[in-house]
Amino acid sequence: MSEQVINELCEKFHTTVDNLIPVYSKYAMTKDITNIVIEILLIIISIATIYFALWWAKRKDIDWEYDTPTLGLMLIIIVAISTIGFCILALLFDIRDYILWSASPEMRFLDYVVQTVK
Repeated sequence: MSEQVINELCEKFHTTVDNLIPVYSKYAMTKDITNIVIEILLIIISIATIYFALWWAKRKDIDWEYDTPTLGLMLIIIVAISTIGFCILALLFDIRDYILWSASPEMRFLDYVVQTVK
C-alpha cells in the first residue's frame, strides 16, 4: 500500500497516520458488535417462531401425518431452524473477527489491507 493511499484514507477518516489504525479498529469492532446483536436477535426470533408454531399446532390438535396445514407449518419450522444455523455460523465468524481486532488491531488492519489490495 502506497503512502498516497494511506494519506487519502487518513483524509477520508479525518485522522492522522498515527491514529488511522485505532480509528479503523474501533469502526470494525463496532460493526462486529452490531452484527452480533442482529444475529442474536434473529436467533431469538427464530426460536420464538418455532415455539409459537408448535404451540399453535398443539392447540389446534394437528395430526402431523394427515392435516393440510402441516406442510406450511413444517416449512416455517425448517426455515426457522435454517436461520438459527446460519446465524450461529455468522455469529462465530463475527466473534472471531472481534477478538482479532481487539487482540491485535495492527495485524488485523494489515491483514485487511492485504486482502483489499489483492
